Amino acid sequence: VLHPWIEDEIEEDTEFLNKLVTFINSRVDFGVRIPSNLADTTKTQLHEEIDLSREAGNYYLLRLSLSNSVGDVEFLTPEPISEASRRGFLTTNFIQGHSLDDEANLANIGVDNKQARHAVGLEVLAQALTQASYQADPNLGNFKVNKSGKTCVYWLDPAHLGKNNPEQREFIKNFLFELVAGGEKKKILPYLRQLIDGEVNIEQLESWL
Repeated sequence: VLHPWIEDEIEEDTEFLNKLVTFINSRVDFGVRIPSNLADTTKTQLHEEIDLSREAGNYYLLRLSLSNSVGDVEFLTPEPISEASRRGFLTTNFIQGHSLDDEANLANIGVDNKQARHAVGLEVLAQALTQASYQADPNLGNFKVNKSGKTCVYWLDPAHLGKNNPEQREFIKNFLFELVAGGEKKKILPYLRQLIDGEVNIEQLESWL
């Protein structure tokens, strides 16, 4: 449910941001110039993000971009109930489980937290490189995990769904390809390990490129 005070806070915060931008741009001695439409652009983006009817549509886009699984970890998304959803509230089927960062409770139900986090990290990277849409806010609280035979990870909160057109994906892939082909594997691997929370197979990365 969208809390009614959120829109009021957006109005107040973007009004303050607009005054701040105007002040900074008026001070030549700062040596900095900020786009004058920053507050309006930010306001538009925030209103898009809190539109829960938009989030319902994003669930379908996220499902299209998701693999069925990585290894023994299965990926799922909640199912929006369109006839019971509006801009201010979103209804989905009930998802039972624990957050991906709740290591203690995940261990109690037999989930290998490290394996699940690694699978999610690999999938986020693969989405960004190969799909038109990807989870752009992959914090651990946006994943709910349960175990029914195999480990199941539900991908939540696609309000901030990243979009890559073919040209953007090609740019990212070419950039990484140049790093890999140029012998920079050892330099980028630590960052990729941090991103995916585990080891990365460089041959798998090259297959995406």
